[in-house]
Amino acid sequence: MKRNILDRIKNEFPEISWKKHRFIDHGWDHHVAVLDERFVFRTPKRFTSDPPGEFSDEIRLLHYLKGRVKINIPYYQYISATGSMAGYEMLNGKELEKKLFDSLNPFEKAAVAEQYAGFITALHSVPKCVLKKFHIRVEDESKLCEQFARRTRKNIYLKINKKSINAIEDFIKELKFSIGKITHRTLVHNDLTGEHILWDRKRQQVNIIDFSDRCYGDPAADFAGIMEYGMNFVKKVYGLYGCRKDESLLHRAELYYKRVPLSIMLDSLDGFPCTFKQGYKMFKERFGV
Repeated sequence: MKRNILDRIKNEFPEISWKKHRFIDHGWDHHVAVLDERFVFRTPKRFTSDPPGEFSDEIRLLHYLKGRVKINIPYYQYISATGSMAGYEMLNGKELEKKLFDSLNPFEKAAVAEQYAGFITALHSVPKCVLKKFHIRVEDESKLCEQFARRTRKNIYLKINKKSINAIEDFIKELKFSIGKITHRTLVHNDLTGEHILWDRKRQQVNIIDFSDRCYGDPAADFAGIMEYGMNFVKKVYGLYGCRKDESLLHRAELYYKRVPLSIMLDSLDGFPCTFKQGYKMFKERFGV
């Protein structure tokens, strides 16, 4: 597969040459090739003989957002004839994992908070009528919660102890109740974790990548990933956030953050590149069991 990707790039984009390449393998949705640390090419891991519409819609949305957000996002300049592969000039910065975030000084953390808040404010302000052009799916949080609960009880409970099961049952009840308090929906990135938030220390700049999971959903989703940086930082972002707020938004974000390890455990059983052990370890840390 990797050799095939490089051959396709050479054949479809002869104007691009490179000496070194590497592949990013931890993504779940796309094969990613990085050429000379200058170009990034992505192709969906799962698509039929038909053009991969979701990928094409993602590219069109990013073209629309360019100039409407103040930070850098991918701008695809190289798009294959079938739409099944596309590339952009690589954005600078390192993935803002917790360890890197903790190493930032107070001024840098303030810069991250301001830029991040500005980004999600602009993103969440995109009119719903515009989103129809890009076939943005509407997230049904209540339905997803019911599916999540059924899958968790069926596939996870046989593998964990009673104490963990009780903690999950309490969590599911709280999650269902909190989802019922959603007052409005917006365009959300829906996967704003450290993997997709890049920090360019030289330019003191945040860059955002990978809009694969975008949807019209709960704005709290875009506060969930940054919970890893601590509640003080999240509250700083929330204070700078310029869109409509509701009193339970940050609490829902906390619950979405806690749900992640359970999702990892479920995804591991479906063959995704993660392990049940990894998810369970994270679960015990976030749930305190």
